[in-house]
Amino acid sequence: MHSSVSTSLRVSRLVVALIFVAVVAACIDWSRTTASAPIDIRAYISTVETMSGVRADFVTGERPAGADDGGPALTANVPAIVLKGGAARVTFTAPTEFSHVIVAVDGVPGYFDLALGGPTMSADVLIVYAQDVAAPAFWMEFASGNGGGAGVFASANTAFLGNATGPVQVNVTWNSKADVDLYVVDPRNNEIYYNARGPLEFGPQGPGPNVGSGTTPTSPAGSPPPGTSGGVLDIDSNAACSTDGPRAENIVWPKRIVPPHGEYTVRVNYWSECGETSTDYVVTVRIKGGDPVIIPGHFDGKGVGGSSGAGHIVYRFVF
Repeated sequence: MHSSVSTSLRVSRLVVALIFVAVVAACIDWSRTTASAPIDIRAYISTVETMSGVRADFVTGERPAGADDGGPALTANVPAIVLKGGAARVTFTAPTEFSHVIVAVDGVPGYFDLALGGPTMSADVLIVYAQDVAAPAFWMEFASGNGGGAGVFASANTAFLGNATGPVQVNVTWNSKADVDLYVVDPRNNEIYYNARGPLEFGPQGPGPNVGSGTTPTSPAGSPPPGTSGGVLDIDSNAACSTDGPRAENIVWPKRIVPPHGEYTVRVNYWSECGETSTDYVVTVRIKGGDPVIIPGHFDGKGVGGSSGAGHIVYRFVF
């Protein structure tokens, strides 16, 4: 998963990932190829940036060919399952120094060239995924760079979880077996979290199945049930330390619902460390018409439990 692989191994790894996603995230017609021919890589990956928020340059055309003398070979902990509209913290490492990371998608034009600000042998990078994706699965390719050429490319298969997206979408991903909980308080003072998930379906185009919970009766398009604003937690991962794979939570006002106008508050809570010594997390906030806001963070020590009102504020925004 972290380096160049043979064709047979690549196929077997992709099959495993797709079987898992099909079980937890709805019935999707998975495919190895990106034959839908999107305009460019941004139909899969919105952007790539450093932990300090420096964004990669988007480059049109085909990615560099890559060569042994173009830079050291990279390895990376690229996640196999990701959220539409979410982000992941990926660590790229090499045996010798590199100063750029190049990210591409197999068979798709365009790529990202991220300057790291200086030579390093290890770099933490944020990969931000598209909301409206071109295909349910793809192969991310990556290589070291030097501002001109590129080293040999490695690849990792990635599948999108069947989560909902919409005009207001907030999610958190993390890198351990811990139970991390996401909270959003909307302008009507509705608190959406694992114990108050909101209406889980909005007719035939609603969010659909979610990890770790069932569904409630549907409501007509644009008309959330009384007492709610239409926001929903549709992915609740690692609940009570029951490891399920995605390591993600997603709160969204689905596309057919108009979110209330006003201030939103986002909190994150370390419900349980689940035997882990530390956990890195990334919160992604997407508001219709704006760039994604990425907020990385870290937990140490023991989890704190908690229900309504738990967690610490990581972001406030106005819709």
